[in-house]
Amino acid sequence: MVCLCAVTRHTYLPQERAALSAPPAICLADLESEGAQNNDASGYTLAMNRTLIVIGLLVALAGVLWKPLSALPLFRLPGDFVIDRPGFKFFFPLTTMILVSVIVSILLWLFRR
Repeated sequence: MVCLCAVTRHTYLPQERAALSAPPAICLADLESEGAQNNDASGYTLAMNRTLIVIGLLVALAGVLWKPLSALPLFRLPGDFVIDRPGFKFFFPLTTMILVSVIVSILLWLFRR
């Protein structure tokens, strides 16, 4: 293992300077070995593993619920603006965005409790 050391800056008194041959050093290898205790064998922290599992489950759940969710009138609510002209289509789902924001806020509030 290569030890990269950083010399610390310290103001020594004259009697301390005579006693020391070199200023103290902080070895980065020692710091890495302390941090390695929090990592599992693959190098990812436990929090990262849980995050990836939750994201995977959410994607799988969205795939399973895709058909029933497509039957909902989302993106066709009053307040969702659609401008359709020849060669141009503009869609701004204002009401749907507000509804989704309220639902996600309530769910996050419930999970934080």
